[in-house]
Amino acid sequence: MGKINVRKRGKVYEYFFEGAKVKNKRTRISKSGFRTQSEAYQ
Repeated sequence: MGKINVRKRGKVYEYFFEGAKVKNKRTRISKSGFRTQSEAYQ
């Protein structure tokens, strides 16, 4: 697994990382709705 990235989208934070390739295309896994950056990392 790669590095987990966190970014701010409007008023909430989102984390995302690259998952396994499917049919030679990258799969991005993300979840948003965190109030703080540290909540997104946890």
